[in-house]
Amino acid sequence: MSSRTSQQVSYIIIDFDKVWRFVPMTRPGKEMVKWILFSTFPYFFKKLAVYQNWKTARVFAENNSEIWSKKFWKRIIHHHYNLNFYQKNTAPNDKRNIEKIAIVLHVFYLDVFLEIIDLLKNSDFQNFKLFITTPEFLKEEINTILKAGSFQHSIFILDNRGRDVLPFLKILQYVFDEGYELILKIHTKRSNHLKKRDLWKDDLFNKIIGKDCIGKVIQTFNHHQEIGMIGPLGHILPMALYYGGNAQKVLLLSLEMGLKKEQLQNLHFTAGTMFYARKEALIPVLNLGLTDQDFEPENNQLDGTLAHALERAITSSLLVSGLKLADTSSTPENVSCRFDKNYKFTL
Repeated sequence: MSSRTSQQVSYIIIDFDKVWRFVPMTRPGKEMVKWILFSTFPYFFKKLAVYQNWKTARVFAENNSEIWSKKFWKRIIHHHYNLNFYQKNTAPNDKRNIEKIAIVLHVFYLDVFLEIIDLLKNSDFQNFKLFITTPEFLKEEINTILKAGSFQHSIFILDNRGRDVLPFLKILQYVFDEGYELILKIHTKRSNHLKKRDLWKDDLFNKIIGKDCIGKVIQTFNHHQEIGMIGPLGHILPMALYYGGNAQKVLLLSLEMGLKKEQLQNLHFTAGTMFYARKEALIPVLNLGLTDQDFEPENNQLDGTLAHALERAITSSLLVSGLKLADTSSTPENVSCRFDKNYKFTL
């Protein structure tokens, strides 16, 4: 693995998630426990990887909130908070509207692929092309399924290394070369280690490719040129709470994209790595030039890989572009972004 994404010091790795799973506390509550323990007794924990990740993740916390402000206490008390950034149409009259999109779809589970195809068939918007990445062993079955439909598509045979993230980065330039300015990234998600895996998958798909979703999202992008990325409602999380084993890698990737530490305060990301994004919002992460050698071999890892770090760092690419993040509840009339502090689909 590349030195730019690996830690230079080895720390003791203990899977605290096995303990947290049985602790009836919210995620903010668990982070408060960490803060008390790690701040009070740093000497006892400094050799642990979980402490080092927590320490690095302080970069992503919002440190400039006014403690006496209403906004500050709303964020402390509630499990989610909503930022309404925009109040009116900002589209310039001479801006050419987006009329087509590229759907970049990584397929590893064929049954989930069939679910996605059914949702796309029932979508209110049909002017899209599928760019499918998949391992060799699924190629024939995918071709058979697509021949039964009428979707424009291209298939790229790629290994499952880097999960859905590396294949996405590998073909992104091909998508841009075909003239697509807006990309929808989805994949055949199946988190086999979670009891709520189907609920998680179904909610993500309904929010991002449900019947009336795609057309509304495109209209929102057309009316608000400052939006660079739209993620599924209820799946946008604060990095300061949901860093897992990835804080150091996210920081290094963000710095390599040209950001400074202070720009990473209050960083948020779309859990599940499914989103709509403008071309300009993805160029910085594409310019990292990541290759197979940067990604760990697949070994059913649950966290801490470069793919997990990029799930969080893609919104750093959004920051570099100077564009904003929104969620799928947005409309041309009212754009919003809700951040969830206590994500019900994971620990």
